[in-house]
This record gives sequence, C-alpha cells and structure tokens, in this order.
Amino acid sequence: MCVLIATFINYIPIKIPMLSSVQWLAASFFLTGYYFKRIYILNIPSYVVVLLSIILFFIPILSVVDINANGMNCLIFFCTGIIGSIVILKISEYLSNTNLSRRFDYIGSNTLYVLTFHLLAFKIVSYLKIIHYNLDWNKLWAIPIIEESNQYYWVLYSLVGLTMPLMIQQLIQKIFFKCLLRNKL
Repeated sequence: MCVLIATFINYIPIKIPMLSSVQWLAASFFLTGYYFKRIYILNIPSYVVVLLSIILFFIPILSVVDINANGMNCLIFFCTGIIGSIVILKISEYLSNTNLSRRFDYIGSNTLYVLTFHLLAFKIVSYLKIIHYNLDWNKLWAIPIIEESNQYYWVLYSLVGLTMPLMIQQLIQKIFFKCLLRNKL
C-alpha cells in the first residue's frame, strides 16, 4: 500500500509538507523487512537468485533508479531494493558456510578500529598517488581522499583503509597485553 502511495503521491493536487514519495518508500522498506522476517525468504532456490541478479544488473541500465524519482520509477526503485536485499541475503547465507565468514566476523568485530584509523590509512594511498601522478604535496591535506585520477585507486583506498586499521588494532592489542603481563609480574 505504501509503495502505491509513493508512486502516485506526486500526482495528488494537495501537497503535505515533509511527506513525499521518499517517506512512503522508506515506510515500504520497513514494512517489507518486517514481513520478510516473518516468512523464511531464504528458501528461494539458487537459480531464482541468479535470475534476480541478472534482472538487478539490467534495471539501472534500462531505467532510472533513484529514491527521489516520481511515478513508476518509485515502483522500480522499490523492486530493485527488494531484489537486491534478497540477493544479498542469499549471498550472505552462502558465505556463512565458508571459511570467509570468520574473516568477515573479525572485520565486523573490529569496525571501531576501522572507523577510527581509516582516514589515517588513506593518507598512505594519497602519498603514493602524489608520487605516481607528480601532484602538489598540498593535496595530502585533502580529506578523505584525493579526488583526481581516481578511477582505480578506490581499490587501493579500500584495501589499505581496511587492512591498516586492523594491523593497528593488532599492534595495540599486543602492546596492551605486554604491558598487562609486565604489571602482573
């Protein structure tokens, strides 16, 4: 019901402040999540998930997928959001049975360190980028990253922004335990 309201609310001649299609779409997602929790959505066969992934890949090419869209594009946005959620849930279910789940669990347990130190770690990549492209050294002050020539550097920013904070966490943990053991003796 909320999706239909979101689809047609912009065609209603009465305008209610702060109540547009975005709010109705958000309510739709919340309600759908509530109903998904009640039914076991992960019973979907794998071939259906592959088909949904193909659909999810082509919809943004063929149509506008934006939360601020009007009319039928609201319905398309909602459907792509639900399809994407189902695909992510199935991928997560598959990955939970692999060795990779331990690594994701470790990263998830240490997100505070990642959030604390990722900007510092980005400076390492920015330093390399300044050397590679012979940029002005004042660009090192750019926060969070240097935007110029950034087509493939996002991979390096992501890897360094994740691994360096986790290495710092390991270092802090070793120093803390060493100090703790020294004080016990």
